[in-house]
Amino acid sequence: MKRILVFIFFISLCSCEMIKKQNQNISVVSRGEVLEKFEKNFPEFFKENIVDLSNYKPSKIEGFQEGAFVLKSKEGPQVLYFLISNNGDYFIFNPEIIDVSGPSRNENLMNQINLDNTPYIGNKNSEIIIVEYSDFQCPACKYAAQEVLTVLKRDDYIDKITIYYKHLPLSFHDWAKDAAMFSSCIYDNFGSTSFWQFHDFVFENQSIISKNNLIEYFNKFVDSKISTQDYSTCLDNYKNKKYLDHVDSNREESKKLGLNSTPSFVINGYIVKGADLVKIIDAIEYFSK
Repeated sequence: MKRILVFIFFISLCSCEMIKKQNQNISVVSRGEVLEKFEKNFPEFFKENIVDLSNYKPSKIEGFQEGAFVLKSKEGPQVLYFLISNNGDYFIFNPEIIDVSGPSRNENLMNQINLDNTPYIGNKNSEIIIVEYSDFQCPACKYAAQEVLTVLKRDDYIDKITIYYKHLPLSFHDWAKDAAMFSSCIYDNFGSTSFWQFHDFVFENQSIISKNNLIEYFNKFVDSKISTQDYSTCLDNYKNKKYLDHVDSNREESKKLGLNSTPSFVINGYIVKGADLVKIIDAIEYFSK
């Protein structure tokens, strides 16, 4: 998997001339053709890995498609993001695309998000819907929980927004999914207030929680927030298929939206990747007009 670093040297730069040429092409390279071109030009990746193509779709950059190659090996999966010109002649690997176009509503994207059985805070009747996809073991999500959400909970924001929490535990975090399932049980049995108490508790203790002491911290949370009788319900049942399915459905939903990192925020269909408070506030102010 060390060879993935080699792709840094394959980055192609787009000139205005090249983009103009691509705009004249009507046909778009197919998903199968992309895999064929990748295998033909970079066969070494197929010797050591199973390669799949994920989230292949039109790019916001005119004349290009985008997606991610998923490289599966004994060392675990790795992801290589790319752009490809519509005619398939140019690959751009690991691009850093900075969207400066500003917030815009996307009702089609919002319609793909199921908000049933989802914990929330804020004004349920608000026209500004914020959906956070998060991972309890992710350090950036801790920053979002303690810094970003703290600002959004202030009186000047919380009355005009609704914040929903969705689970996106990443595969390389060894206790995040168990915490997500436990929190799903907490919400299912005790409601949003108890869920957010657990949410805050986990992020406060994130640096000292491990896979080995996770149950101990479940106990500490319950001892301080919920009665022992209530706690035993989730301790015994949080690995129930019901909660596993709930977390997995959140993850599948995030994939359909093109979200693969945490935290990610969807604000009325406008996506903000990372705990970028400035962009989130800008979107709230824009959608409040």
